[in-house]
Amino acid sequence: MLIAKKEFDSEIVLERSITPIVENIGKYHSIMELFYSPKDNRCHIDWEIEDYDFITMQIELEDGTKNVTGYDGVFELSEKAIELLKENGFNTEEVEL
Repeated sequence: MLIAKKEFDSEIVLERSITPIVENIGKYHSIMELFYSPKDNRCHIDWEIEDYDFITMQIELEDGTKNVTGYDGVFELSEKAIELLKENGFNTEEVEL
């Protein structure tokens, strides 16, 4: 079930687990869509970086709440992902740097 959608332009930075190099690849238009699955009480964010790539972030929730307790699919949640979650009533304190 789609909860919300956010579009924005931003600099995109790549980090890889096999090398300590952080690479700024430039400014891109992004679309983030926040989905909720009531079946397993999980959310995920589909992040489309136009003309570049598509990323899915799995967001873990404390059972029965909007408390975000973890994530997978990226090294850290982007500022825009945290904004999207907060704008939709999620508590992100546990996963913010």
